[in-house]
Formats: sequence, structure tokens, C-alpha cells
Amino acid sequence: GTYVGKRETTLAEYLDEWLCGLHRQKAKTVMGYRDALRVVMDAYGTKPLQALTKRDLDSLVTTMLTTGGRRGMGRSPRTVALMLTILSAALEAAKKEQRIAVNVAALVAKPQNEVRGQVGEAWTAEQARKFLTHVSSDRYSAAWRLSLYGLRRGEVLGLSWSDIDLDGETVRVATTRVVAGGEVITSSTKNRKVRTLKVGPEVIADLRQLKAAQARERLAAGKAYASMGLVVVDELGVPMRPERYGNLFQEHAKSAGLPRIRLHDLRHTTASLLHSLGQPPAACAKYLGHTTEVYLRTYAHLYADDEDATARGLSALYKQAL
Repeated sequence: GTYVGKRETTLAEYLDEWLCGLHRQKAKTVMGYRDALRVVMDAYGTKPLQALTKRDLDSLVTTMLTTGGRRGMGRSPRTVALMLTILSAALEAAKKEQRIAVNVAALVAKPQNEVRGQVGEAWTAEQARKFLTHVSSDRYSAAWRLSLYGLRRGEVLGLSWSDIDLDGETVRVATTRVVAGGEVITSSTKNRKVRTLKVGPEVIADLRQLKAAQARERLAAGKAYASMGLVVVDELGVPMRPERYGNLFQEHAKSAGLPRIRLHDLRHTTASLLHSLGQPPAACAKYLGHTTEVYLRTYAHLYADDEDATARGLSALYKQAL
């Protein structure tokens, strides 16, 4: 029953306006939203916002599921559902502004996501030790150790020497360097949470060695040295791009003869090893920068055996009472 006056604003114009208004979101998040919406902007961007219909979106969903993906296949149901979720949020905002009467994206049935298995792969303790031995003489050995202490890629690359307390053996994780739209940007960590981690003496030893090497390189390079204060830089002080860090990891893992996993799976390795040490979920979550709820949901598979053991323990106690 709400009157909405006719406007000629196109869908692309409105979505651009909506994306520019997401001031509370990180640049990387907004870039991700833009990427997710690109397919609908390409298909119906020139169409008036008010003329977009459910039929248009149903047709787009069918097209996305059958074409446009990798290896000649359609896009995944998860990708399509993400597009619909973000588009629905944008159209809901337009509805609240009384620019449209109906949020047609909310009327479209999202495709069923594939059944998701365990989150990521993980190395065993022996494999992790083999990797660390292999990279022990590498310039970035401290960075690889920090990745196996659960730091995300962007968190490792965003570390400054001011975040490192060599005497206290702690690392303050407050900044991340990530790729957004092909550009490397520096921002606060995921969920804007800062955490200070106690690390082992082997990490501190590698960091001391790296810091001394950088001091020598800075003197040798003079004005040519890029003094940004970051930990992971080359001989001229230039920060490493995130993609390069991931590629280097794959090269090291392959040459060490280890199973192929993603760089991000080193976090899963950390979680798995912390669990094997009997650390409580709350402590593991805090160390990895999760809430306990998110940690348990993400790594629920680690606790399956614990649940079985709990049931067996209760059963044994009750049998004693018979």
C-alpha cells in the first residue's frame, strides 16, 4: 500500500550508489560485494531499478548455474546464493528508501548449497616439523613459523616490528595486508579484533635473526631502502605481495615432499594440533582470533571423537549404578 513514484535510475546506478554508501564495511568487503554483483549488473545494469522482476533474476540464476563457471561448468550454488543475498540486501535498502515497492531478490529461491565437508586439510605434527626444518634457512622462516602459529596470510604480511616484543616473546596482531581489486591494501584485522599472542623461543630467534639482517640491508641500500617497518620485506624493504607469499608456500611444500594443502590450511593445522594437545576450545578460539562459537562451528569435526568418549564415559558411570 506504499506509493512509490516513478524513477529512471538504472539498476547499475543504484548498486554503485549503494556500494559507495557502505561506510562501515572494509574496502575488501565492498570489493567482494561488487564482484558478486557484477554478473547481475552485466545482465540488467541498464534496466531501470524499478523494472527489475523476479523473472529476470530466475533467468539469471538458471544461466549462472549452467554457464560461466570454470572448466565449462556453471557457477556453484554457493556463488549464486551469495549474489542473491547481497542483491537482496541492496534492494531491501532501496525499498526502505521507497525507491521500489518490492524486493524481488527476496522472492527468488536460492539454489541448494553443496554439502560441505570438513573445513580445510591439516598436516600432522610430523609434517609440520618437516616443513619447518625445510624452511629453517629461508629468509622468511619466521613468517612460516607464524603461519603455523595460526596467523592468517594478511596478518603475517601486515606485521610491523613495532608489533613484536622480542623480550616478552609476544606478537601483537592488529593489521592485515590483503588484495582488493588487484591492489594491496592495509586495514585492521578480520572482525577488527586485536590479539596479542605468546610465541615460542624458536620464533623469536628467527625474528631476531631477520631483524639483524634487515638492519644490515638498510645500511647497504641507503636511500634506496623502503623503510616501512614491516617484518616481511625483501632486501630493499619492499613488502611481499600476498599472492607471492602463497606461491612461495606451495613451492616450499612441494620441494619438501609434503602433501599439497592451501596456505590457509596452516591455520587448520594449528587448530588440529592445539586440539591434540588437549587445549580447551575457548583458549584455541582466542589464540586463532575466533569467538568460541565460531571456533566450535568451524572445527566441529575435531571434537567428534571427544563426543563419543563423553558418551562412553557417561555409559560407564551409569552401568556402575546398576
